Amino acid sequence: MLTGRKAQDELSGMLIDDDDDITALMIQNTDLNSPNFGNCVLVDKNGTTNYIVAENSEGVLQADLTECFEQVVDDSDEVEAAMEHFHDEIIRIVKTFNAIAAQDLEKNYY
Repeated sequence: MLTGRKAQDELSGMLIDDDDDITALMIQNTDLNSPNFGNCVLVDKNGTTNYIVAENSEGVLQADLTECFEQVVDDSDEVEAAMEHFHDEIIRIVKTFNAIAAQDLEKNYY
């Protein structure tokens, strides 16, 4: 999971423009042996969730968090476990920017 300047640097490296600095955090699949290598979940400061498919030129695509994790996790049976693993950290980080957005994200997390 990357936040702040590290997330911005990674997005720049992927040629994704985040000039408005709206991304709160990024979760990226860094397993070189994974078919989803390079795919990312992005959570914005306003609680909006997006994903990037590294091999796809469509850029950032908005989706619910479950769909975002489906693009990053290799085994569909592990999506919920991955979401549980990152749950507290995602909510905590979004809350630092927008408490209402964090509450809304929490309600719709799964």
